[in-house]
Amino acid sequence: IAHQVWRMEIIEREFVGAEYEPLAAGSEPLSIAYPEDFAHVMGLVRTLMAADQLEYSPRVMRLLEAAASLNPADYSVWHYRLLVLTKENFDEYEEWVNERALLARLLSSFPKNYQLWQHLRAVFARLLSFAAASKHDGLATNEVPESSKKSAAHMLRSERALVSFTLLNSDAKNYHAWSHRMWCAKQALSCDTREHTLSELDQDEFLREELQFCDDMILQDLWNNSAWNYRFELKRRELLRQSLVGTSAAWHEIEVGLRALEQSWANESACSYVRAVMDTVRDQGAARSMWNEVLNRAKDSCPGLPPTKLRFFGISGLALLASSCEVLMATESTQRPLFFDIVKTLRDIDPLKRAYWQDRMRIFELTEGAGP
Repeated sequence: IAHQVWRMEIIEREFVGAEYEPLAAGSEPLSIAYPEDFAHVMGLVRTLMAADQLEYSPRVMRLLEAAASLNPADYSVWHYRLLVLTKENFDEYEEWVNERALLARLLSSFPKNYQLWQHLRAVFARLLSFAAASKHDGLATNEVPESSKKSAAHMLRSERALVSFTLLNSDAKNYHAWSHRMWCAKQALSCDTREHTLSELDQDEFLREELQFCDDMILQDLWNNSAWNYRFELKRRELLRQSLVGTSAAWHEIEVGLRALEQSWANESACSYVRAVMDTVRDQGAARSMWNEVLNRAKDSCPGLPPTKLRFFGISGLALLASSCEVLMATESTQRPLFFDIVKTLRDIDPLKRAYWQDRMRIFELTEGAGP
């Protein structure tokens, strides 16, 4: 509280005069009783934004920091701060480092505020560009203090630590945090952003660490769809590359998904992961072998897959098994009875898609005969 009062005293002293009369929010059907400090600060921000020419100065940054602290969800405030930071007098390494520190402080209290994460991405992108310019000697020696120069690898490690703290201490499924982590990974691993790409050695280390983090998060919660999605994004390039020469990477990832499904076949996240990996496999023979392995593992979990036990697999698990049977039926007819039983069960337990499964049964009966 003392810090906020001190900040307000500074702001009131710096913005004095008729031209800085706080501007009201406008006509409102109902008058909202905002706290006095909030109304004063936001009124000053509206006054500055309504001016013919925006002011870019240290006092404006102090005012905007107060506004952002009082209302971190005000995207106009963050946009104004970004405009100031990009001006020549402010576009310095230390200013961006301080901005990231402000965001880290606010994210500890507001971890699901998407304006904070969006602004953080812009700030971190600028910090990475400083690292790239420093690496290629593109900056003047006085533009980035020697003591403050950080490699892209160091910056990415620091950024991942911030995201890890947010995920581990608030909500492990916070998709804003996962999206930011995914963006960082793309900066680190993408060949399209050469100035941000790590060395091959650093990329390998980055990938190992990220996959380990993913595994840890999945082990904590096998249903964490964000963690599964992030894992696939990390493996996508390897899967697509190896699909041209072999399927070892795909087999490994199928095994990862199946181990999770053995804990619960109703796990929609793991089912989606297996499907996504299957989509990268170009060899049809290998794909059939993988789908057959899915079916065999299901039979290990529930021997014989009797119709009375199919509900055990849940909607997602049964839909996955239906796909497996459908692929295998292209070359063999032994899976027809099981496919019919699965689709019939899905029609009964999936009310949102009952008409779809009913239609699948009708098509099956027309093309394969009346039932099994």
